[in-house]
Amino acid sequence: MSKHTKVPWVRLYVTEIRPANNPDETLIAEVNGADRRFEEEDVNDECVANAEFIIRAVNCHDELVEALEWLGEAAEGRDPSDEGFGEWFEELRKVASAALAKATGEAVPQ
Repeated sequence: MSKHTKVPWVRLYVTEIRPANNPDETLIAEVNGADRRFEEEDVNDECVANAEFIIRAVNCHDELVEALEWLGEAAEGRDPSDEGFGEWFEELRKVASAALAKATGEAVPQ
């Protein structure tokens, strides 16, 4: 798998997504609304919201993966019946494992 452009990413020129460290030279994506071919007059709140949503997801991805890895490791080998733990803890481990798999592009555990 190829490496992605270094984060953080920023939004410039209304709907363009560019790397913060080289915004004038590299265009990552130009974001439009649903079912639109980009024309300058088509830029609207939906286009801007789409660009901002992508940027938030990308810029928090590494932290999300790290947190989910930590949660998964913390839950590994713990007995949900031990005092201070319960069924919720096992469910938390399952949710963290599934989210981590999605974030890293791996198969979601069953």
